[in-house]
Amino acid sequence: MFKENINSIVHGLKEFKGSGGYLALFAIGILYIFLKEKDRKRKALFMIYPLLMLFIWINPLFNKVVFPIFNTIYWRLLWLLPLGIEIAYCAVSFINEQNDKFRKCVVAIGSIITIMLAGQLIYTKVNFSKVGNLYKLPDECVHVAQLLGADDEEYKKAIAPIPLLPYISQIDASVHLSNKREAETYSKVEEIMAMLNRDIKCIVRVAEEKKCNYVIFEKAMVFNENIEDYGFKILTETDNYIIYKDMEFDYTSVNEK
Repeated sequence: MFKENINSIVHGLKEFKGSGGYLALFAIGILYIFLKEKDRKRKALFMIYPLLMLFIWINPLFNKVVFPIFNTIYWRLLWLLPLGIEIAYCAVSFINEQNDKFRKCVVAIGSIITIMLAGQLIYTKVNFSKVGNLYKLPDECVHVAQLLGADDEEYKKAIAPIPLLPYISQIDASVHLSNKREAETYSKVEEIMAMLNRDIKCIVRVAEEKKCNYVIFEKAMVFNENIEDYGFKILTETDNYIIYKDMEFDYTSVNEK
């Protein structure tokens, strides 16, 4: 009955746990609070609340009701757990239990090293890249958005490939996109799937239906037809993208502001 909900719970735990080191420290912290903590308020905050929160979150019935609202970000509800605070509190409490300064220093250094090794450095090339703009966004995405924004049309709406979707509207709010940036829904977005399938006819049809006067292609993608045969012309291009403009677009069909 709850098989789908249990699967989403298991998937959510995998998304949240990362390397699993901090969850292990968190579990040790709860055990430490249970055995050592005398203050009722702190015990409620660091033990009862997290356990209650976890019980609610892993409850298939709760998942069945709440998951449709949060969808694939259901796991982010686990951010409500005081994970970092609890690990820090337990480490400091354990340090303070030591009888002399030398032992306190050794335990403090050991705690710091343990916390460092339990996680992974976030400042890596996988997560970050050097940029040369004030937006702190990928340089070429900024360039594409600025080129679109510089065109003399007041109405601008584009079909864009996946790498550009999170950024264009952040850079220039006057440029609208044919779909939202929610990655979990891309498989249901017709123009995204048409891009991936190299289907020009479908892209042109969706552009007409959604009143898009621009289409952006990745240069590396080879399509089954030439979009210029459907009234589009190259507006401009960057190192990795080509921006096409519909030269036959009917601007009377849109409500210009």
